[in-house]
Amino acid sequence: MALKIYTLDDSLSFQEISAGTFADPVSLGITPGGSGKAQKLYLRNDDITKWYDGIQLRAKSTTGAAIVDGSVSIKLLSGDSRPTEDRWDAALANDNALLESPIAGGSVDQRFPEIGAAGAPDLKYYPFWVRVSVAKGAPIGDSRFSLELTYTENIV
Repeated sequence: MALKIYTLDDSLSFQEISAGTFADPVSLGITPGGSGKAQKLYLRNDDITKWYDGIQLRAKSTTGAAIVDGSVSIKLLSGDSRPTEDRWDAALANDNALLESPIAGGSVDQRFPEIGAAGAPDLKYYPFWVRVSVAKGAPIGDSRFSLELTYTENIV
């Protein structure tokens, strides 16, 4: 058990998508042209005996190469409300896109809280957003990436 990533389905039930495979991926269909699509996801501790700090969530290429070719832009922002275009414009992209804890120390839409504390587990769902944009003239085809989640696990 650990921190996991969830999506909210049409019946308003949370579904885990962080099983470590691409069997049930989040899929965003985008037409090249500079537009983007955003997907709201959730981070959650599913173990009442654990709490987490040092949390970092970043986008990674599934090929191991850097996401720098300029045709695809992946950005991450935290928060419940859909980010504005100004917030998306200010967010770091691709290999520099990062959400991390603690909540203090930076822009709140680029941070997560520590999830729980000694003696106090936290089982809430913490929302965040992933936005993928494709530049004009980008080649048609699949571009796959994963979300890498690192953290320090502590016993409550």
